[in-house]
Amino acid sequence: MDLTVLGRSVGAMAAAALVLWVLRRTRPTAVGDPFNDLLGAVLVAIGVGRVAYLWAEGVNVFSDPIELILVRGGISPVPAAAGAVGFLAWTCRSDLANRMDYLAPAALAGVAVWEAGCLWQGACLGSPSGLWWAMALPGSELTRHPVGLYASVLFAAAAVWLLVRPLPWRGATAAVALGWAAAVRSIVPLWSVGGWANRGWWYLAGVILGLAGLVAARSRAEDS
Repeated sequence: MDLTVLGRSVGAMAAAALVLWVLRRTRPTAVGDPFNDLLGAVLVAIGVGRVAYLWAEGVNVFSDPIELILVRGGISPVPAAAGAVGFLAWTCRSDLANRMDYLAPAALAGVAVWEAGCLWQGACLGSPSGLWWAMALPGSELTRHPVGLYASVLFAAAAVWLLVRPLPWRGATAAVALGWAAAVRSIVPLWSVGGWANRGWWYLAGVILGLAGLVAARSRAEDS
């Protein structure tokens, strides 16, 4: 029984909860319940991403639903992200920009821990590398880029930055978080074995959407 994806999910949610705990003491929110919003988004992302992955692998989750948690493989990130964003857009619709701004640092922290979980899942390594921090698989002398840890560090850095210095324009913090997450996902695969693959274009679209959101947030602030 392999429950590594479940373990990574629990770790990611714990990191997000910690950031929300810090935010609650520094910038209390007057609308909604951020923890429940984020927990719902995580559960939807895991469900949608897992079903999409299994469907692509030819697994019928309706006839064998236990496959959702007995992990042989992973989660499709693009469907997972779409499911999470869709859930938050609906749940936070009463004050979407402010509530998404509030959740952005916690979401990035959660993703950072999720990526770091590649260590205990044994799925961190990418293309060969001779750099001093490169890692090797057990029993192998060939060292490789720890691409999962690259992503984890970049996500964590953005989470800390947005936690300490949120942008002053309504909706800008969420836009930067989205654009940064997509940018990391666009860049890190360059050191992966499979390279960009087909979903690189989705991440480029996310970068563009994040930049557009940032420009729109600043324009609204200047016009008001």
